[in-house]
Amino acid sequence: MTCRFVSTTEPRVVAGRHTTPCACDDREFGCLPCPETHCIICGKAHAKAACTACLDATRSDLKAIMDLCLSLPAEAVEKGVQSEAMMLLGPSSDPEAWRNRATSAMVGRLDASYLEDCRDELHPLWVLGTWEQVWRNHLDHTSIAPVTVASAHAYLDMQIGYMSEQVEPAFDEFARELRGCRAHLENVLHDGIREERSQVPCVDCETRLIKVFAAKEADDHWLCPHCRRSYTDLEYARAQHFHMETERADRFVKVSVALGMIDRPEQTLRTWMADGKVKLERDPRTGAILVWWPDVRELHRNTPTRKRRSA
Repeated sequence: MTCRFVSTTEPRVVAGRHTTPCACDDREFGCLPCPETHCIICGKAHAKAACTACLDATRSDLKAIMDLCLSLPAEAVEKGVQSEAMMLLGPSSDPEAWRNRATSAMVGRLDASYLEDCRDELHPLWVLGTWEQVWRNHLDHTSIAPVTVASAHAYLDMQIGYMSEQVEPAFDEFARELRGCRAHLENVLHDGIREERSQVPCVDCETRLIKVFAAKEADDHWLCPHCRRSYTDLEYARAQHFHMETERADRFVKVSVALGMIDRPEQTLRTWMADGKVKLERDPRTGAILVWWPDVRELHRNTPTRKRRSA
């Protein structure tokens, strides 16, 4: 079943389907809420819990945290014992002790506000260690070994496939904390994402893009923090131009602008238009044909591209 994004305050709707009686006035792309469950992270793909793409992104964040931690000793030597790198390299709060206090807070033996004041939320040992304890407790996996970044990474990497299929404990919170921890490590090491948010939204999910600073300037790019779509400088320029066009044109855009965003042959778009799959309108000033961008975007998402035959 094909469904589409409407807004952050409304559920995804089935394309072309309406409720009875219909609750919308002139929404041609449908208003019937999609009955299927969606990925708890991206909210787009149909999945019981986390979709494959979000699982891969979370697994990548987990691996990146371990790789970045291996770079902390050299950074600490260069920046000194008072540096942020040294703080991240050093010890964190005891995850197991925190779990015991959290249990006491939940049953009322301890003031719950205490938990808000005793967390090292971005410390890799804290993030990985607390989630290792959460999942060990959930799966009844006991361990007497001390918690380290390496041991927590190994355990979570082994269980992450199973974790992504569960609703509880919350895999989306786990993914969000890993993403925050990775970004913090990258900022400290001056490598990777350092927050520079653009006014230009992602063309897929309309989340504002952020700038990713790579190790080499030539590898810098823009990234959507929600759906993880990456943009080259050319693609970002297209998205920026598209954003300006749609702001003025109320989501009707020129054929050339739509083609620049979907990167498909012009004949493909013309065929969709001729088949009545795309709502059309004429520019009152120039008489040029305009296309309804949400229709084009949905067709682009759900129509596979033909593979070229090799000579």
